Amino acid sequence: MKKANYGKHKKMKTKEDNRHSALLYHYLDLKKMGLTTGSAIFKKNTKRAKDLLLLFDYDVDKARAYISKIHEWARANNTGYSLETVVEKYREVKGETPFEDVFVNTPSGKRFHGRIIGKDFNRLFDFEKDVMHIFDALSIHPDVLESLGAKKVNTLVYEEKNTHTKYSISIKDALEKGWEKSFAGGKTFYIPLKFWEQESQEQPKLI
Repeated sequence: MKKANYGKHKKMKTKEDNRHSALLYHYLDLKKMGLTTGSAIFKKNTKRAKDLLLLFDYDVDKARAYISKIHEWARANNTGYSLETVVEKYREVKGETPFEDVFVNTPSGKRFHGRIIGKDFNRLFDFEKDVMHIFDALSIHPDVLESLGAKKVNTLVYEEKNTHTKYSISIKDALEKGWEKSFAGGKTFYIPLKFWEQESQEQPKLI
C-alpha cells in the first residue's frame, strides 16, 4: 500500500486549498475516520468539498456547521452519509435538485432500485456481485428503464460502492447497445461495460 506523503500534501497550498482541507478535516473528524489512508481520502472527497464551499460562497464556518448538522441527522436516523450527501441535502432543502427514489416490485415486496437526481438516474452497485460477468455488463430493470424515458431522464450513472468509480451512459445509448433477457426470477436489461464512460477520479459514495 502506498503511504501518504503528508509533507508533500501540505506544500504550495492556496487559500482555496486550505478551505477545502478545513472542511475535509472536519468531516473526517466527525466520522472518526482519521487520516490512516492519507491523501487518498482527500483525493476522493476534494470535488465535493469544492461543491459545498461554492454553495456557501466559500464561507468555511457555515459549510462546516452544515456538515455537523447532516452528521447529527444521519446519527439520529441511524444511516450513513458522505460529503455528497451533505451537498445533496443542501440542494434538496434549497429546491435546487429535486430527487425521486425509484422502486421495483419483487415477490418479497418493493425494492429500492436507484434515485433520480435532476436528469440522472443514480444507482450504487458492487462490481463483484452486480456485474453480469458472463456478458461483462451492468443491468437495470426494463420497467425502470422505460419509466426513465417518460420522466425525461437523460443519463444512467452507476457508482461502484467500494471504489466509488462512476460509470455513465445516456438512455439513448443504453437502449441501442443493451438487450433484455428473461430468467426464472424475471426480466433484466443488460448494457455491456464497454459502452459506459468511466470516471477516473474517485468520488464519495451515494446513499
